Amino acid sequence: MITATQDDRGLTATLLTLVSSLRDKGIPVGTGETLDAANAMVALGVSDRDTVREALKATLIRRGGDQTTFDALFDLWFGGPSDSDRYPADASVDDLNARLARALRTGDIRTVERLAVVAVEAHGRVAKSRGSLSAWSALQTLGAVGRDEVLTLARGLDDEVGGSIIAARSSRGWDVFSQRIQREVRLRTGAQKGAQRVADYGVLANINRRDFLNASADELEQIQRLVSPLARQIASAMSLKSHQSRRGHIDVRRTMRAALSTGGIPVKPVAKRRRPTRPRLVVLCDVSGSVAGFSGFTSMLLAGIAQSVRQVRLYPFVNRVAESTGLLRQTRSPDAFLTGLVDDPRIRSGHGNSDYGQVFEEFCEQHLAAVSPRTTVLILGDARSNGRPPCTGALREIAARARRLYWLNPERFALWGTGDSHASEYATAVAMHECRNVAQLEHFVRRTLTG
Repeated sequence: MITATQDDRGLTATLLTLVSSLRDKGIPVGTGETLDAANAMVALGVSDRDTVREALKATLIRRGGDQTTFDALFDLWFGGPSDSDRYPADASVDDLNARLARALRTGDIRTVERLAVVAVEAHGRVAKSRGSLSAWSALQTLGAVGRDEVLTLARGLDDEVGGSIIAARSSRGWDVFSQRIQREVRLRTGAQKGAQRVADYGVLANINRRDFLNASADELEQIQRLVSPLARQIASAMSLKSHQSRRGHIDVRRTMRAALSTGGIPVKPVAKRRRPTRPRLVVLCDVSGSVAGFSGFTSMLLAGIAQSVRQVRLYPFVNRVAESTGLLRQTRSPDAFLTGLVDDPRIRSGHGNSDYGQVFEEFCEQHLAAVSPRTTVLILGDARSNGRPPCTGALREIAARARRLYWLNPERFALWGTGDSHASEYATAVAMHECRNVAQLEHFVRRTLTG
């Protein structure tokens, strides 16, 4: 049963709050989808929470990757913690593990979810200090139960089905148990401290809004699936720009020939046919430790671009710069590619920290011939030089020689120019774009390259 206010005005306000929270997490929800959701609630009623959840999910969510964020926010605004009075607060770990092992073994998901609530009630409460409210912890609960012990118990019982089937079923059941614990803790915390506070700080943003620099290994895998098509869009946008720039060269002979059908008046000019050329791209990417998370994104982006653009030349750097185009062609795995870039001894010397000024000067001295008026230069890095001076002159020289130059910076704009960052100075010389997540990369492709 939904616990939100049951009158129409209360439900409308709750629905609008849910929509606002979804938008805050980077999930696009328009007015049309909101009206559809309201109509669905009117048509289906609100007596069953699962029905309302599926109705709102079907009308408000358009991408499969948004479902986890939606479920967490729906629980906060349309749900509430389970009734803890029904569950014993003194369930021992041994008894809980034995019951959970039997449920995992038989695939009884309903019992697994119920035991998750029992586990939170018995072992998830964090001891409160004087004058403060008690808190709930999913990590403490999972630590008390113990994954290995439970799975060993599940596999060690009398085997009737087969060890591998039992192991796979138990592993899936444990994932459900873990997710239900996190959900229960989130609901209890929301009821205690306010749903808005938990929505702001306890629900992760959509993967599109997850910062590259802070992404976990699992999140980077999800980001990789989103970056690959964007890399192809970047390559296509470069080809389109190159094609559009060739328009305007009139073929006089063909224009006059075409004018014969209009009495000699050249109503429609005919452009010259030119042999299409592949776009040329030079990439300078920072692979120092300060942008380790961004380097993972860089390897994904370059791997995607390399599939569509053949004339790519790659120059990784820390405080020295060297060409690694061959590595881009030879390595299939993004992880192996990134390892090859980072371990290259030619790109670091002395202190081993990034130095953009020295890198730009060295690039101008040794590699500037790689840049021509038909080349697009892409720089990936945070512009932090560890106290070394900038060199905007060398950067301007590269930009003047290239057709276009774009710089994607993984740091928040508010941090540009702070500490050892020279981003503000370099941004006066070239077009620098904040690119902390997939959403900003999409915006860059849509507005800057194809806009």
